[in-house]
Amino acid sequence: MGNSNQKQDGKMTEIYKKSEAERYFKFTQELKKLSEKYGVFIHSTGGVCIATQGCEKLIVEYDNDHTSGDLRNTVMTNKGVKK
Repeated sequence: MGNSNQKQDGKMTEIYKKSEAERYFKFTQELKKLSEKYGVFIHSTGGVCIATQGCEKLIVEYDNDHTSGDLRNTVMTNKGVKK
């Protein structure tokens, strides 16, 4: 199990070597693929958060209530829960 955490920590460290602009661009490209695959689209203005270097262990969970129209997240980092 420690090995799994080490892999995640290393992966997150690699992610932070890229600029926020590059990470956001790649994220939107993958999000486009997901939207086309599942037929779910997001309309959001000002609701994007980009993780910082301090988030070495990042666990993201989304509210899965499809009737709410909301896509709220809970982010768990090595510093605790952020909402």
